[in-house]
Amino acid sequence: MKKFCVYITLSILALTTSLSAVSRLDWPYIGVPTRVAKVMKQSKKQRVSPLALAASQKDYFSIKYLLDHGVDIHSRGPRSKSYKNPTALEVAIKDRNIFLVNYLLERGAKE
Repeated sequence: MKKFCVYITLSILALTTSLSAVSRLDWPYIGVPTRVAKVMKQSKKQRVSPLALAASQKDYFSIKYLLDHGVDIHSRGPRSKSYKNPTALEVAIKDRNIFLVNYLLERGAKE
């Protein structure tokens, strides 16, 4: 019985230590690849959509991951009064990224 109690105590201690190591800012991104989590955090700071930010960085992995997990392909992010945030397709067209333009059109993007 003593061994069992010691085992349970150590298990609880290990669990609380590992949970406290995760910062509150990282909590929504657990299970998300690091590259995608980085794009999502940057998009919040820059007030643009994560998809448009990934398109501007030419991060094809993040674009595919976000689209596969339900991000709206036409999302613009939070709007500011003086600037209309671009969609991922508009960013790809502006950057003359033919590969990304074709990929987004295949995935259902409309201009």
